[in-house]
Amino acid sequence: MQDRWGVTALRLIKEESPILPVGHQPYLQSYFMTMVFIAMKIVPAGIVILEYDVSWKQGKVIGYMTQNFLACQ
Repeated sequence: MQDRWGVTALRLIKEESPILPVGHQPYLQSYFMTMVFIAMKIVPAGIVILEYDVSWKQGKVIGYMTQNFLACQ
């Protein structure tokens, strides 16, 4: 699935706005390592909110939510 990220990015990331990726946990962890440059352990049903800069092709985490926890920058 990681090899399809380029196609997904072209369709979904068009301007600087928050992104809410939802998907399979290993896929999200791989994304964070390659695109946001952080290692995060994501619990099942966890949600990560990203702010993505299209010109720099780089994102940063601005929020993380689980059933019992909410963290926002």
